[in-house]
Amino acid sequence: RLTFGVLDVLTDEDPITNYGVGRLRLDLGEASYIGAIATVRTPGDQRNDVTAGADFFVRAAEGKLELSGFASGSFGPEDPITDPDAPPPGIERGAAGRLAARYRGRVARAEISGLWVGPDFDPAVGFVRRKDTVQLDASLTLQRRTNALGLENVDVIFRGAQLFDSGFDTHQGSRGGAELALGWVSGWYAYARADYVEDIVFESFELAGRTVQPGTYRGLQTFFGISRSDARNPYFSLDYDAVSSYFGGVRQTGSASFGVTATRHVRLVVSGALSHIELPTHDPFFLWTANARLTVAPTTTVQLDAIFQVDAVAEVTGTLVRLRWRYLPGSDLYLVYRERRPYGDSRGDPD
Repeated sequence: RLTFGVLDVLTDEDPITNYGVGRLRLDLGEASYIGAIATVRTPGDQRNDVTAGADFFVRAAEGKLELSGFASGSFGPEDPITDPDAPPPGIERGAAGRLAARYRGRVARAEISGLWVGPDFDPAVGFVRRKDTVQLDASLTLQRRTNALGLENVDVIFRGAQLFDSGFDTHQGSRGGAELALGWVSGWYAYARADYVEDIVFESFELAGRTVQPGTYRGLQTFFGISRSDARNPYFSLDYDAVSSYFGGVRQTGSASFGVTATRHVRLVVSGALSHIELPTHDPFFLWTANARLTVAPTTTVQLDAIFQVDAVAEVTGTLVRLRWRYLPGSDLYLVYRERRPYGDSRGDPD
């Protein structure tokens, strides 16, 4: 019932930096648990950056009701140590948390959640998409099971979200819409979604070398897609996404993925996305990414994963190769190689 994990990494940075992560989890039965996590970053002789938190998941009412959440705090020096004789810097504290409730009925499923991230929350290990924010989400899914036209289920989904600053003083954006999803017995899926989107930008920023100005951007986002279950061989998906409120312009994105299991030992998955973007005061431009993943498993205890990525936004290529050996049940040894290599105008030394 009790599991734990520890990871420690020393990186050749300037200064040499040590990263540590510890995770503890206690299972309570019925898929419920409580857990704790702590991360520590030690850059050279500087004071530690520490993040600690606790989380929980509870399943009740015969599995129909799920409650989950976490609370986390970050603790780090306000300023780096530059003078050994100077008094130590003060501690900057930040906090974040989330609560969610989900009901899983046969016909209706509902979920509500709230995420709060303070302005000073700064985990040294990991990342935060947005600070000083509160995000409130709600969704309702209505499902009809049927065998008409070879269908297995028809889902209608309603969802919405509101964004505020962490003190609920400033509205930061909203989103709301509906989705229709169809699932066939043969493993095919089709889905269509439309959302009203409001994005509020408070400070200008760079997007692929173009400047986005502050303002409130409202419009419609539509999404269409078709896919075949990844449990089938081969797997396939094709999606189209269009946003009429993309910072005063329009973004259209097409993406596709294809996966095939050549033998029971070899699987290949390739995917890519191409976006056409029009922004005010800028000429239209394209952005694209491509990925390929090869998995080779010659035995049940040895597996090799190789991932290659091209990111035209950052103008870098990425390679990640991982060899895993399960030398004992539940025990693994990994050998990992990772490289990021710039190209184009961003060409420089590889990592």
